Amino acid sequence: MDKITYIFFLLTLFSASAGFCQTVISGNVENEKGEGLSGATIIISRNSNTAILAYGISGLNGEFQINVDSSSDSLFLKASYLGYKTLTKILQNNDQQLEVKLSPSSEELQEVLVEG
Repeated sequence: MDKITYIFFLLTLFSASAGFCQTVISGNVENEKGEGLSGATIIISRNSNTAILAYGISGLNGEFQINVDSSSDSLFLKASYLGYKTLTKILQNNDQQLEVKLSPSSEELQEVLVEG
C-alpha cells in the first residue's frame, strides 16, 4: 500500500508541474476598420525563423486561442490573412490577451488562370 501511495504522489507531482509550462495566448485578429477576420492564421515560435511551437486559425469573429508549451520569456506571433500584410510581433512575458490589427496589402493579383 505504501508503494501505491508513493507512485500516486509522483504522478500528481509530474502532472502538476507539466501544467505550469503551458501558456494560453488568445485575442482577436482585425482589419484596419476593427472588423474581425475569420480564418486568419496565427503562428507562435521562439523567434522569427525557428520551428513552430503552436498555431491556430481565427474563428468567425476573428477570435483565437492557442495553447503553447513553453517556458520561454519571449515568443513571436506571426499573423497572416489573404490580401493583408503579414504581421510579426514579439510577445513579452507571454502576453496573453492580444489585439492583432492587419493592414491591407498594396500588392494586387494581376492574373488568375483557371484550367478545367
